[in-house]
Amino acid sequence: MKIIRSLPIAAVFFLFTLSLISCQDDDPYANLTGSYTLSSSTVDGSSAGPVSGNLNFNSDKSGDIDISYVVGNTQYSLEGNFNFTADENTLTLNPGASDEEKWTRVEDEKNKQSFAFDVTQAGDVKGVVLIFTK
Repeated sequence: MKIIRSLPIAAVFFLFTLSLISCQDDDPYANLTGSYTLSSSTVDGSSAGPVSGNLNFNSDKSGDIDISYVVGNTQYSLEGNFNFTADENTLTLNPGASDEEKWTRVEDEKNKQSFAFDVTQAGDVKGVVLIFTK
């Protein structure tokens, strides 16, 4: 009989614990740390020209980048060291600096990161997505 009385208490405790776990936010840095290769890109939803390069995120929120990608007939390059912040939706390179860049996080997986941003080209705004893989 004592077991039957403790079952409702155990069930309430289990549901309470489960609700606390589900309320926790995911760590926006959990999947970032490591070295990535720029594997592909899209411009306005269509596959874009050739891409190359690497992107590294360190656990101390620093990193380095050396990539090139094509939008229309223009090749773009990014290179150098940076600091970064991340949240669920945004990666900010060099926050607060004159060369700050904000990228929208499209995919946040252990071995794949994708970021979107806009490029203005000849007065037109082009939506770029860069896909990085480990």
